[in-house]
Amino acid sequence: MSTANDSCRILSVGLLCLDIVNLCDHYPAEDEDLRAKDQQWRSGGNAGNSAIVLSLLGRQCEFVGTLGCGMETDFAVALLDRFGIAHDHCVHHQACRLPTSYIVLNTSNGSRTIVHYRNLPELTFEDFSSLDLSQYCWVHFEGRNPHEYSKMVNQVVAYRKQLQIQHTGRDGGGSPELSAGNLRRVRLGVSVEMEKTKPELAALMPLADVLLVSKEYAQHQGYHSMEEAVIQFRSKTKKDAIVVCAWGEKGAAASDSEGKVYRCEAFAPPQVLDTLGAGDTFNAGLIHRLSLGSTVEEALTFACRLAGAKCGMLGYEGLKDFDSVQTPARF
Repeated sequence: MSTANDSCRILSVGLLCLDIVNLCDHYPAEDEDLRAKDQQWRSGGNAGNSAIVLSLLGRQCEFVGTLGCGMETDFAVALLDRFGIAHDHCVHHQACRLPTSYIVLNTSNGSRTIVHYRNLPELTFEDFSSLDLSQYCWVHFEGRNPHEYSKMVNQVVAYRKQLQIQHTGRDGGGSPELSAGNLRRVRLGVSVEMEKTKPELAALMPLADVLLVSKEYAQHQGYHSMEEAVIQFRSKTKKDAIVVCAWGEKGAAASDSEGKVYRCEAFAPPQVLDTLGAGDTFNAGLIHRLSLGSTVEEALTFACRLAGAKCGMLGYEGLKDFDSVQTPARF
């Protein structure tokens, strides 16, 4: 397992929820009475899932978001504790329950269908602004509530700029490490996930070092392939950003800080059992490797391998120490 920087803490900001997963041998037709083969309670939410996967890869993680009260919250927080994920700076709303996703997992093909319910307020900039950013080497934002999240990302960027001035005695501007095609020496990397199709999320794009675009978001913007998406989204980011787009069973593509495009095919498991959280797993794998100094090409391949392995198992725990036995292949 890589150890260059795995003592640094990665902060994951966004949603933590309860996933109630019903495992069924097929997806039910409307008005069908279907008995599930099994039911599992899992911790869910994009940012929460990515934190869990990062912890299984040996990284120190913290989750920040809003939490409710009741047994759903108790269950999800107990899982964070079990995986060693800090959550001290979460904001608790006593009058609310934790958001819940009710999921039908089709065991014949691994597909998942989600009905989500929440009445919990989103994290605000005021909630986030009290964090001591010196504790982190990377901050990952799940794209949500753009008015508040853009202020959070700007705070991280401003803090990093201040560090650069202190260390060099001048405002160097930009991120010279990114222009070299990797993140080897970045003191505080910033990644932003664009999954939902809300148009107002576009305000977050110019702020990210690493922009993680979902297939759904790219298609909603009118793009027809992952290669087209990473090329076109470059015009919406800062000049030295890395843009990544995962495209399900077709794999993923990335454009590095110099505009070079890489593609990696998906690594399909022998049997697809569970695609729930595959995208969150991919994002975690990419952040893990970029924050350790891997090139974009290496990190992309590792993330595709990791997501493929996750689709071949139920949940995430089989990913423990994945990085200790898998060596990313070069294209």
